[in-house]
Amino acid sequence: MNITDPLGVPGAPLETLGAVLERVGRPDLGGRLGGSRLVLVTDRTGERAGAGYGALLLARLDGQACVFPVAWSFGPAFGASGGAALSGLLGWAVGAGVLLREAVVGAGDARALGDPDGALVARVVAASSPVEPGLYLGAGWEARLNEAREDAHEVGQEAGRAVDGMR
Repeated sequence: MNITDPLGVPGAPLETLGAVLERVGRPDLGGRLGGSRLVLVTDRTGERAGAGYGALLLARLDGQACVFPVAWSFGPAFGASGGAALSGLLGWAVGAGVLLREAVVGAGDARALGDPDGALVARVVAASSPVEPGLYLGAGWEARLNEAREDAHEVGQEAGRAVDGMR
């Protein structure tokens, strides 16, 4: 298992989301991430409305198991931008076919996510449970995701026409 350097900056939601999307949100990886797991990690149980999250993205890329630790930067604990970044992360994950999970761990393990070892990754994965995106994204999340996909498709078509016009 290859544990990469952490993605993002703790406490900086939008920068962290940007780092995740830059590293694993590329279109060339989109078809290869299905079946991967995004484990949202918090140290607060039963308090999603005020929780903060880090994450582990577990993926198989080029035949190798990879773990991408994601900085503690998501969720309402980080204000409006934390909530928006969490929505963006989950929207990307659902769109890429990544399975969502959540783990509640002790504060020490939560802090150690910045530089996890294999044992911590195993504990977090073992403590995780499947979770529905609607718990975080609210009612109507599927319609919003479909709209975002349609917008992205239209942008891609326009870019393709522009390239064709240059030939």
